[in-house]
Amino acid sequence: MKKWMKVGMASVLAATALSACAKSPETPAADGGKGNEKAKFSISMRTLAFNYVEKSPNINEDKWVKRLEEKTNTDLDIVLVPHKEFEQKMAQMFATNDIPDVVQGSGGIAGKEMAGSVQAGVFMPLDDLLQKYGQNLLKKIPKEAWASQTYQGKIYAIPEFLSNPSRRATVIRKDLLDKAGLPVPKTVDEYLNVLRKFKEMGVENPYQGRENFKYADTFFGPYDVYPYLSMMMQQGDQVVPKFFNSENMMKALQTYKTMFDEGLINKEFATINPTTYKNSILAGKSGIWSMNANEVLQWEQQLKATVPTAKLEVIPSPVGPGRQRRLLPVQLGYPCLLH
Repeated sequence: MKKWMKVGMASVLAATALSACAKSPETPAADGGKGNEKAKFSISMRTLAFNYVEKSPNINEDKWVKRLEEKTNTDLDIVLVPHKEFEQKMAQMFATNDIPDVVQGSGGIAGKEMAGSVQAGVFMPLDDLLQKYGQNLLKKIPKEAWASQTYQGKIYAIPEFLSNPSRRATVIRKDLLDKAGLPVPKTVDEYLNVLRKFKEMGVENPYQGRENFKYADTFFGPYDVYPYLSMMMQQGDQVVPKFFNSENMMKALQTYKTMFDEGLINKEFATINPTTYKNSILAGKSGIWSMNANEVLQWEQQLKATVPTAKLEVIPSPVGPGRQRRLLPVQLGYPCLLH
């Protein structure tokens, strides 16, 4: 039987329903327990470095998994794929042909971890199932998201999408801000004042930097010069990247220089890799940083293991001249395939 792939936990419920339909056409899909026969299928899922998941002795016996099965009238066999070895383990899975009924990807149907499996015909198209059982999904999920999971005119995955203009958020150690006695900063100058206060309080990295300014681009936004080729503007008779605005780019870079000169950002921030970046935050050494908003609660729980009183809060990114706040463009999340 061909498999199918999904992207993201939000799609798991949809995957549950469609897989039930695919495996047992005459049995109603997952309907909250109204059917007599449970839909039984296996599904691989990335652990996403969640301690709760990775430390589980048997995720299939977890109370929340049991609750999900109860609500969807299913019998799930969840195969966990370690976050740090995701691509390697996925390639191994395809090489040995030990493929679950439903597979979670991370880079879409053409992702490296999929090893060309969609193009090789490993997975089944979902169009007919979606038309029959997934009309709400077709209406809710944008066409652009479906297009990203389409190959040769057929849909092979249920995409996860973001309705917010950006999944990226600015996060602050709210417990430190409260201790400093300062309000949530709004402007660039207010941000710098908070960072200066954090330094006085002994915070090692008032603003947590990272190599290539990735997840460390907070202060490009106020000047509308994010260093990405996906953000363009009209300049004369040409369409050019927004960071071509040399005047505003100099203002943004001056902000980072001020932070560098005053020790508000690590002097070696240009060499800080993702692992060191996250470890610094979870060790309680950082005051303000940028991260994916959907991971804030997870990081807060991990941080509390080191700093029990720590509290994280998502705050508005700094506004620039003219009180403008610029967000990063929409980014699509992880998709799911049916085998």
